[in-house]
Amino acid sequence: MCVATATAVGQSRHTRSRVVPKHVKATVTIHTKNVEAPAKASPGEDDAGIWNRFELKADGLEIVFPSSRTNIQDDTLGRVHTLQAVTGKATYTLAVRDLGTPISGEGIDTFLNEVVKNTYGERGTKLIDHHDLSYAGRVGKQFTTERNNRRTISRLYVLNGKLFAMSVALDQNDYDQSFERWIAKFFDSFRVQVPVFNEA
Repeated sequence: MCVATATAVGQSRHTRSRVVPKHVKATVTIHTKNVEAPAKASPGEDDAGIWNRFELKADGLEIVFPSSRTNIQDDTLGRVHTLQAVTGKATYTLAVRDLGTPISGEGIDTFLNEVVKNTYGERGTKLIDHHDLSYAGRVGKQFTTERNNRRTISRLYVLNGKLFAMSVALDQNDYDQSFERWIAKFFDSFRVQVPVFNEA
């Protein structure tokens, strides 16, 4: 930068002065699109390695779930132990409840009928199917309900003084005959060590 200054004799001369740059504070805003992190994709029933065997030694139980051991939801509340797995289409649940008081014979059938009735007795719940089963000579129940466009297929057994309740729940739109194989895979993998009946 060139600055003109007056001298004592009225002459002018040009001198160079050093300019010190000032520090400038600036805020830079980068505009980006608001991009959300992609949601974790839920597994499908036909994914490789998705079906794994789980064991509850205290209940003498084994069952196969569509879940890895790290993704299974495992909760205990009071006398109820629950395992649950969620796939892209369905929720698979097993609940084991210690009944405290032993139930045998016709009492089991009556008890299970009450459980079924209480389940579909909820407002807006429609009973689609209901039939008897047996496991190791003990009576069981299977029933299907619908509520708010959601279908739930359930199996119940009373074994060794405990209620074993399994269910598969999914949107009605996701249910078709081909999905029955996954429901059967879950239900049919159920194994409980049950004492053999004493023959008289």
